[in-house]
Amino acid sequence: MSTQTPAAPPQSVALVWTVLTHVLVLPVAASYLPALLPQAALTGAPEASAVAPFLLSGLFAALIVVLHGVIWRMARGEGRRRLAQVVAGLGFVSLATLVLLGTPAPLLVLARLVGVVL
Repeated sequence: MSTQTPAAPPQSVALVWTVLTHVLVLPVAASYLPALLPQAALTGAPEASAVAPFLLSGLFAALIVVLHGVIWRMARGEGRRRLAQVVAGLGFVSLATLVLLGTPAPLLVLARLVGVVL
C-alpha cells in the first residue's frame, strides 16, 4: 500500500505577475522608455524637450497604476486578500520611488543601494 503525497497548491497567477512586474517590466521600462522620448523631442519645438520629463513621469505613473491595478484585481479574484494588499503596497512604493527618486522600479533603487551596477 503506497501513500500518495498531497499535490502542491497551484501557484498564484497574480504572484507570478507581481514578480515579473518588479523584476522585468518596470526595470526594462525604466531603462528603455527614456531613450524613446528624446528622439521625439528633437523633431519638435524646443519646448518639447522641457515637457519630455513630465510626459515620461506621467507614462511611468500610468504604467505603475495600470499594472498594479490589474494584478490587484487578479489577486482579489483568486481570493488572496493578503497578496492584494502586498500588490497595493508595492504599487505605492513604486509611485513613491518615481516621485522621490525618479525611477519607477524600486528594485533598481535597492540594487543601486547595495552597489550592484546596472
